Amino acid sequence: MRRIAAALLSLTVLLMAVAALAADIGDLADQAAFRHYAVESGAPVDINGMEQLVAELPDEPAFYFVALADDPPEGADVVADDILARIGSGTVVVVSPTDIGAVSTDFSDAQLGGALDASLPEYDRSYVDGFRVFAETLEQAEPAAPSGGGGSALVPILLIGGLILVTVVLVRRGSKKDERLRQRRLDEARAEIKAQLDAIANRILELGDQIAVADNEEATEHFRAASAVYDQELDAFEKVSALEELEQLSDRLDVARWELEAADALTEGRPVPPKPKPEERSVACFFDPTHGAGTEEATITTPAGAKTVMVCRACAEKLRRGEKPQPRDVVVGGRRMPAPMAPRSYGGGGFDWMDVFEVVVAGMATKARYENRTPRRTRTMGFPTTGRTRTASRSSTRSRSSRGSSASRTRKPRTGRARRRR
Repeated sequence: MRRIAAALLSLTVLLMAVAALAADIGDLADQAAFRHYAVESGAPVDINGMEQLVAELPDEPAFYFVALADDPPEGADVVADDILARIGSGTVVVVSPTDIGAVSTDFSDAQLGGALDASLPEYDRSYVDGFRVFAETLEQAEPAAPSGGGGSALVPILLIGGLILVTVVLVRRGSKKDERLRQRRLDEARAEIKAQLDAIANRILELGDQIAVADNEEATEHFRAASAVYDQELDAFEKVSALEELEQLSDRLDVARWELEAADALTEGRPVPPKPKPEERSVACFFDPTHGAGTEEATITTPAGAKTVMVCRACAEKLRRGEKPQPRDVVVGGRRMPAPMAPRSYGGGGFDWMDVFEVVVAGMATKARYENRTPRRTRTMGFPTTGRTRTASRSSTRSRSSRGSSASRTRKPRTGRARRRR
């Protein structure tokens, strides 16, 4: 019985390890598909350098760089192959402390091996330099044909003819599917924007009596301005038919939020918060837009740098007490994600480039750390970028315009595979 129990325990541990590994591979593939690189926590990689590298590289051939903190027992090339299977096409190179592996649908075994040999000395100095040399070496090479047996000259002709027929059918089906997908995204975004409109309406009702009792002319003007903006945007909401329109509407709702906060402050004898410029930052509370306008500045720090955002009084007070405000969840593409990372068309903050960040407000002794565990797919789903200026990197823009999510790709035949020991 003890042997059986021990065997079952070992099997359970093994299955858990396999499941964890699969989850890690999926997360790495999602990150790589989105921004063309994925870095495990603890890997010695300069994030700013990686952002600059992927921004400089052309869209084709596509490269995906992955840095692991520890050596994978199955080999870096196996990890690269698993990630490529999820992304679908391109070239994936995986680097760990003592192992490098690459798999590609564009380059042969020999070409990948040559690129690994050329880049190998650079990794000891900088992973970014190693990745750069690897990509530049392959950019100078001619793409290889997919591996496989030969055939008669008639085969390509038949394939082309078949592809034309299939393409016609798929285009017709695809247009209908795209329209359904567009409508589903629009319905998701409308639902969230409607919830935020309702929150503003409730705030107007709550503040009405307070304004009347205060008899403050300036507060009344702000209150009327907020009501007018709300009525105007409610009418506009009923007519929107595209995510771009919802994004612009979301930006305009910030005006109503600030007007309400100004009216509230005047009736309570508090200073009116300065009116932020919409092109600089969102007026809504960073953690939850339904909280209303942000009244205090907070600094968020990420691996890519620091940024100033606005938080409401309640969230600022929680941060000062060492508590972590709970970000609002927004459904995007069928998945829940924190409001700060959700697109502006969904009423979110548009900071979808953040994975891990810390928040600090004035007078707070410690930082609150957040980690986004939801695979980021918003920019790979074709969301618009009109409206307020973003701070996302050029690499994020490239991913948004030309990449699909890793789960939606069809894998091309693998052409090459190579591995080297460091």
